[in-house]
Amino acid sequence: MKVGYGDFVKLCRVDDGEEWCGWLSVCKDGVYVKEPPPGQYDERAILAEHPTGNLAEPVIRFPCTLGDLREGLEQLGVYGCIDAFDMAEWVKNKGNSNDTPMSASRAHVSDKLTKMNQASTKFWGNADRDDRGTHPNNVTVAAWLEQQGFSATLADKAATIIRPEWAPTGRKPEE
Repeated sequence: MKVGYGDFVKLCRVDDGEEWCGWLSVCKDGVYVKEPPPGQYDERAILAEHPTGNLAEPVIRFPCTLGDLREGLEQLGVYGCIDAFDMAEWVKNKGNSNDTPMSASRAHVSDKLTKMNQASTKFWGNADRDDRGTHPNNVTVAAWLEQQGFSATLADKAATIIRPEWAPTGRKPEE
C-alpha cells in the first residue's frame, strides 16, 4: 500500500506545506528538511537532521510504503502526527478504492475471482479436514455464489474449483 502526496496531506493534516512544521516542508514529491537560518541551528534542526545529509533530497519520498512513512516520521521527530483512527480509516478506504496503487497492482484480479476467494474463506476457512461434518457441500457454496451474481453453471464450476484437494467429493457417508 503506497502513501502519496494527497494521502500524506490528509493523514498529517497539512494545510500549508511550508507551514505544517517549522523545520519541514511538504512538497508534491516528498517531505524535506528546511535549511536552518544562518547561526540558528536550534534543537529542531538537530532533531530533524537529514539522514543523508543532503537537504535537497526528501526525507520521505512520495509515493512511499507505510514502512517508509513510519521510518521517515520517526527520523523527523513527528511520528505521533497521524491519528490512529484516521490511519485506520485511510487503510480501510485505500483497500476498497479502485484508483489506488494497491488496486492498480491488482487490476488483473476479476470481481468473480475475488468472490471465489471470499467463498473459499467463508465455506472452507474453518473446515476440519478430518471431520466431514464441517465440509460444506457444493450446492450450498454454489447457491451463495449465485447470490453474488454468478450464473448457475459458473457457480457450480466455481464451487468445485475452490474445494480443497484434501476434501473428498461425493455424498457424505450416512451415519
